Amino acid sequence: GKIIFILTEIYDTDTTDYLQSKFGSDIEFYVAQESEIVCAIEAIIRETSKEEASKLFSVVGDIAADKLAKEILEYAVAASASDIHIEPAETVIEIRLRVDGVMQFYRILPRDMLNKLTNVFFHLSSIQASDFMQFHDNRFDFEFLGHHMDVRLSHLPGGRGSGLCL
Repeated sequence: GKIIFILTEIYDTDTTDYLQSKFGSDIEFYVAQESEIVCAIEAIIRETSKEEASKLFSVVGDIAADKLAKEILEYAVAASASDIHIEPAETVIEIRLRVDGVMQFYRILPRDMLNKLTNVFFHLSSIQASDFMQFHDNRFDFEFLGHHMDVRLSHLPGGRGSGLCL
């Protein structure tokens, strides 16, 4: 059957081109608001077995957390984002970027990636992994396309896990 993708941007040709190259031409694209997509994914996950739910995130695959963290940082730089927000929801992680003062949806990841990503960013910022339950405000260096950047990491522990702002 057809594979259906729901996007938040109607003119996101980079994403549609990538998905077509990855999955072929037997796909359909629809547009919806970010909040509608998140609610739908959370509803599906709540009503599905853990094994079936993990298939929803097959695009993430077995990407190592450090590679994923680097990808997030590089995308944010390319998008001229001033902030990256990694926020735990009930069953997923939402990643949003602040571009030109406006928060924009970037990506949803499986919930089990939260601690892995937090560990990577803690390591980059020289924070002990055992300090999950404390507020942190540290910095680390990041280089992309020959440009050196100073990244500030704020960590706020919460009931659903670590909230990160870079």
